Amino acid sequence: MTKKDYEAIASIIRLTTVEIDGVKVLRHYDFVNELCAYLKHDNSRFDPERFLMACREKAAHLCNGEDVMERVIAPDEPEKVAVNLDEIAARYNLSESYLRRLARKDELPGCRRIGGWRYIVHVQEFDGWLRSGGKAALLTT
Repeated sequence: MTKKDYEAIASIIRLTTVEIDGVKVLRHYDFVNELCAYLKHDNSRFDPERFLMACREKAAHLCNGEDVMERVIAPDEPEKVAVNLDEIAARYNLSESYLRRLARKDELPGCRRIGGWRYIVHVQEFDGWLRSGGKAALLTT
């Protein structure tokens, strides 16, 4: 692994951690999905399904056969904390290329670069920015 990989993993951890009653909690489902997306981008032969199965087997082994990975595979709360730029573009009907230009200029709230050209956006922060007039700023930029 290189420094780039460690920085990307640290970014994914930061973006998939939430604070609940003053305690920071890693959202396992979001973390695993973002990690899989990063690894797939880094290596086109990476198989997310195989990786998830390996995680499930290792977790079951460590927990006396209990399927603790079920929360990772099928969470109670499917809403993602962070998404890729293409998902933000589709969700808000915006141009992905324009969002990417803003991200490169560091002008997109909630957006973090995680290795190479890949960006992820913290949904609540981006949504709050849009609600406070950010969409008007997008249209006039």
